[in-house]
Amino acid sequence: MPNARNRKAMKKRREAERKAQEDAAKAAREAQQGSKNGDSTSSNVPEAPPLSLASEVLAKSDAELLAGKFEEKWVENSPFPHSVVEGFLDDSYRRLLKDELMHEEFYQKSNDLYDFSQTKELKQSKEPCLTRLKTMLQGPIRQRIQNISGISLSDNVEMFGAIYNKNCKLICHDDRMPRRRIAYILYLTPDDWSEADGGLLDLFAVDDKNREPSRVEKSILPKNNSFAFFEVSPKSFHQVSEVLSKKARVSISGWFFDSEPEHGNHTSEAKTVSTDETEKEAKNRIEETENSTVTEMVMGADTDTTTTTMQLFSPFTMDEDIKFEDWVGRIYRKKNMLNQVRKMFSDESSIELQDFLRKDIYKELTAALSHYLETNSGALQQTGPLHKQKFKSLALSEILREEKKEEKRSGKLEKKKDKSKVPEILRQFVKFFQSKAFADTVTALTGLDLTGKSQATFRRFCKGDYTLAHDEEPLMQMEGLDVCFCFTPGKSSWKIDWGGSVHYIDGEDELITVEPHSNTLSLVYRAEGGTSKFVKYVNSLAGDWERLDLSCTFAVAEDDDDDNDDDSDNNLDDGGDGDEIE
Repeated sequence: MPNARNRKAMKKRREAERKAQEDAAKAAREAQQGSKNGDSTSSNVPEAPPLSLASEVLAKSDAELLAGKFEEKWVENSPFPHSVVEGFLDDSYRRLLKDELMHEEFYQKSNDLYDFSQTKELKQSKEPCLTRLKTMLQGPIRQRIQNISGISLSDNVEMFGAIYNKNCKLICHDDRMPRRRIAYILYLTPDDWSEADGGLLDLFAVDDKNREPSRVEKSILPKNNSFAFFEVSPKSFHQVSEVLSKKARVSISGWFFDSEPEHGNHTSEAKTVSTDETEKEAKNRIEETENSTVTEMVMGADTDTTTTTMQLFSPFTMDEDIKFEDWVGRIYRKKNMLNQVRKMFSDESSIELQDFLRKDIYKELTAALSHYLETNSGALQQTGPLHKQKFKSLALSEILREEKKEEKRSGKLEKKKDKSKVPEILRQFVKFFQSKAFADTVTALTGLDLTGKSQATFRRFCKGDYTLAHDEEPLMQMEGLDVCFCFTPGKSSWKIDWGGSVHYIDGEDELITVEPHSNTLSLVYRAEGGTSKFVKYVNSLAGDWERLDLSCTFAVAEDDDDDNDDDSDNNLDDGGDGDEIE
């Protein structure tokens, strides 16, 4: 049955989710200091240390508080210049510093790129240990980093505190903003933090040809009392991998800035969020594009990256063998349901149509698709670049091309069953989506006239997959209709807290959220400009589950009149209440 979401309901839901996230972050902070390893269930933030103890520790010199030894290795470190100092702070000072940090107010931060809790700028804090850290960052720490890197830095240093709880993460980005030169992170994690806990600082190799991230080359464990820093550059792509345990990944991080305002390599307009945390929202990111061609990055087995154009359906096919009633559930062929759907879509500019395909067709299609993907590991290709998207795609052109190959060798096929053969029902399903019959179906449901120009991708999302919102994505700047058919193979339904939902945003405002549901067609109309969308990161809670979709973007013709409305009703049953909606 159709399911429309209005904006007031969505806003109320987002506020409830945000409140729940903030409560969870607060509870984690309160529990964090209950024991030495931070895994206690204690419900109280620890008492502030006695002033006498703090005074005694702070009486030590900078040299005594900075216990770690800086290594001279820098430029030769791969994939880009970086360094890690272990045992960075005097242990008693580190404990006092963390106590002060845990008394700061943390705010939940969540969008397409990240999920974690963050403080406001810590430079304004009056707490003695935090103030001392600020002065050391501006003084001796800055000087040592200058000596190692050869980069002249100003005494302007930004400081933020962050907590990454279970399932929090920060997706691949490069940190570049005007004058940023060095990013740093001071880890204040439990002593027993291991790779199994997640939360690693992953550094990406960059393809020399397209300057885009291709793979994780090095991972840095957020070891307690270690200090990591790296040069911010066009190559400094990195991420914080998803936290997999209930331990709290606590840190202080920020940036050192260029002392020369006109430094050419770091006044780029490309903007990203923080290494570990930031106040900047994703809308501040300006993607570097050399032209407006829409491309997707596919990583193969022998090469890191290969660029191919997105697959287009244009124009619609006029295959007379494709019948509307052979595919679509009977309920959506009823005129009364058509009127209900069209009214909902007109009111909300979006709608979800559950049980869209005939149940027997959907069952056969999912079984054939699952078997085909299980027996053909090479059918799916990894799609990127990783600072924009990560999922696997099934080449639609290959599905349709396979039909032509079989026609040429007609009569010569072996009787032995070919497991690599594209299932006929999958091929016919793709053909249905590019057919005039399907266009007429969408027109009947929405009242919109599709031009025949469209872009389509068959996608599979598993844990660790995502897409990010891009303000300058050409297709999102044009008026259009997004049509997405979702598969969720398996006996159980997809859980909301696994991620994988599609979010439409206008700046910081969330407009529509489309959750993954099996056998569901979602229709979302976008006016020209101003709207971005992303698929939320699929987290580890999803386990081995996956969600697949055939996602299409159709160009919409200017609507001068409603003369065509009656034509689109020709495939519909006459009147009556029709079958009961399940």
